[in-house]
Amino acid sequence: DSQKHFALKGRPSKTLISDGLFARSRNPNYFGEILIYSGFATMACASRLWYVPWLVNLLVWAVLFVPGWLVKDRSLCRHAGFRAYQRST
Repeated sequence: DSQKHFALKGRPSKTLISDGLFARSRNPNYFGEILIYSGFATMACASRLWYVPWLVNLLVWAVLFVPGWLVKDRSLCRHAGFRAYQRST
């Protein structure tokens, strides 16, 4: 969120951010959360129930993250230059 805050500083509030972390990913916060949850699941690898955290992660990603990405894409598509940005990320 701080990346977004500083990227928007000095720009109109409804500007499409396509530099910094956003040049590589449209959803850097989701990417960070996926890395965190994957780390927790990896720590459970020593358990005989190692697959349970991965199943929970898959469920959370499918139910929360993917719909969030789709809503965000629909919201961003109104910005000029979004199609080019979408192809690059």
